[in-house]
Amino acid sequence: MNKLIKYFSLAILVVYFSSCTNDPNSLGTDLVPNSDKLNFVVIDSYTSNFNQELTSYKYDSLRFGSSSTVLLGNYKNITSEVLIGFYINPADSIMDPYKADSSKLIKCWVEIQPTYWIGDSNSFQFSIHRINSSWNPSSISQDTINEIYNTLGPNLLDQSTYSFADTVMKFDLNTELVDGWIRRTYDSSYAPDYGILMRPISNSGIVGFQALTTYNDEDYPYLYMVFEQEGVFDTIIAIPSADLHVPKGEIYSNTNDNIILQSSLAVRGKLLFDLSLVPENIVINKATLDLFIDNNNTEFGTIDADTIAIGFLTDFEKSTLSTEIGKYPILKSGDKYSGDIRLFVQKWMDGEENKGLLIQLSDELRSVSRVGIFNSTSSVDSLKPRLTIYYTNKYE
Repeated sequence: MNKLIKYFSLAILVVYFSSCTNDPNSLGTDLVPNSDKLNFVVIDSYTSNFNQELTSYKYDSLRFGSSSTVLLGNYKNITSEVLIGFYINPADSIMDPYKADSSKLIKCWVEIQPTYWIGDSNSFQFSIHRINSSWNPSSISQDTINEIYNTLGPNLLDQSTYSFADTVMKFDLNTELVDGWIRRTYDSSYAPDYGILMRPISNSGIVGFQALTTYNDEDYPYLYMVFEQEGVFDTIIAIPSADLHVPKGEIYSNTNDNIILQSSLAVRGKLLFDLSLVPENIVINKATLDLFIDNNNTEFGTIDADTIAIGFLTDFEKSTLSTEIGKYPILKSGDKYSGDIRLFVQKWMDGEENKGLLIQLSDELRSVSRVGIFNSTSSVDSLKPRLTIYYTNKYE
């Protein structure tokens, strides 16, 4: 009897679901007016032939005081110098005999742990110069840099002391220089301590290392100082008090087929789609932006530029970025960067004037990445920037 009831119930369910599948009008959908129905539509910049414009421009690359990495070297179109100062504050047990001239500084050296390389590290060379004028990473200007150059001391590095082994760069620092820094802490007759400038000599590569940020100080460059008093040796360590890298170089020109984005020099892009063919008063479900990579004009070094930041422009010609809307990331996937910029497109559809998009490499402060992006004027249509909009509207 129980089996019979189960079979009978199953038969009713089969008939019910079959009727729902085969006769959807029985649910009453034909009673809903077309004006209240939703229509899901896809519009593609390729098939709809959106007009578009992609160009590049250079941002102020001296604004790197907050960089997590400082860069030193010379590679292709970029030269980068490093300004660095160390916090000298020995304990009283070191300073008291030093002031009394019963101890002396006998050796000092710097150790750096590279976090980034581009080019060849084997023939890497640089010079060390005492900085004789004041500087501040947060307010650096070209006038400041020029004053540093005009008053710069001679090269103090003995290249024979430089080594790069076991992932550590190491070189001696002039003891007379460091002695003056130490004595300046208690005797104002000594010249102020403005740190050193590291200047590349070789042109085969660029190294990056940990900057003075909130990261673990175990990765900072260290200044080691060895003091001797009556045959007893004490070694103390100083960490940076300020640092900055100063990049410069010629930017690559745009071509009909591509533009170049480049970290360090802060070369960015601007992209504008004409969305006049997109209907008004629609709800954007998704808006996928695809930027295709020109691999022949792309180079990353040991850190991939795996993300591009997309910003909302309020003025295309002046490259003015919105202060109210944050940047959205689009990710590298194979031979393109791709991501959803629905929020931006919705704002344009809601009435904000379309002034285009900012495009910048997310590793702009910490590498020398160079990425070619196929242009809006590319000879291959399928490589041009692509915007695919998925939206909802009501039936006509």
